[in-house]
Amino acid sequence: MAPYTHTLALNESISNYLNVWMHMQPEVPGSLLTSGGSSLGWALGATVGVFLGGEVAGGGEGGEYDLIVVIVGDGSFMFGVPSSAYWMARKYKTPFLTVILNNGGWKSPKCSMLGVHPSGHGSRASGDKLSVGFGPDCPDYAQVCPTRWPD
Repeated sequence: MAPYTHTLALNESISNYLNVWMHMQPEVPGSLLTSGGSSLGWALGATVGVFLGGEVAGGGEGGEYDLIVVIVGDGSFMFGVPSSAYWMARKYKTPFLTVILNNGGWKSPKCSMLGVHPSGHGSRASGDKLSVGFGPDCPDYAQVCPTRWPD
């Protein structure tokens, strides 16, 4: 198998944007996309659109990329309505690799709250008390993602 020469990553890791950026260190313009807005859940559906857009732009079968990766936090993954996103991906034959950074809840809303009220009551509360924790049993994300694409 030949190495991937043109990889595109979509980054919706929210509270880990900087870590993802520093680890990936993109050198090719346009090889790492993020959202310019504030909405959560855009990346899964956008990945289908990026694949189809690559085909339209002249990339032919399989798009203009050798590999498309979407990096999401566990909260962003859930906001992306994965059942619908993977149904679209399967229907339109637009496979992509999903990397889920699982911190067991919605860290980003808690960080936003702490930015406004750093010493308020919420600053001392656990994620479960703030309703931003998924525990004690987190979703089994691997069971949501497809493991086989149609021929």
